[in-house]
Amino acid sequence: MLEFSNVDFLLGQLLSRLLSTPDFLGRTYSDRLNVSNIQQAILNALRIHSERYLYRKISEPICISIKGLNTRVTALRGYRNKFAHFCWQRLDDNQIYGNKLSGNVPDEKLISKESAIVTNTQLQELYKSAYGIVEDLNKIIATLPQIQE
Repeated sequence: MLEFSNVDFLLGQLLSRLLSTPDFLGRTYSDRLNVSNIQQAILNALRIHSERYLYRKISEPICISIKGLNTRVTALRGYRNKFAHFCWQRLDDNQIYGNKLSGNVPDEKLISKESAIVTNTQLQELYKSAYGIVEDLNKIIATLPQIQE
């Protein structure tokens, strides 16, 4: 889903703003990180805004909102990884089936980790969730100070 890419990009932009770095320059750092590491870096930056700057640069309510968004991204990340790393096909009119892209023979003990079925309803909910995260990230980023190049 395209929204996953938007979430990834916006998290990098959010991190740049939290680190008081021009957005484009910040990408030299965030583009090399996976989403999990960007999320951890965001939490570290929020802790610094709390403990060192005492919310003088970024307000506590905004930091709390960012933490909430980070939690929502974590909930979505498992699905994001499955869509990125599984081979998907139409199972029927209402669902798709995905297999993990690996050269290994499937292990019956790990069947829930190596394959997945997603219904159209679940796909719509995932899209709405990802779209909502993108909208909220854009709103929060717009409130943060932007460092000009």
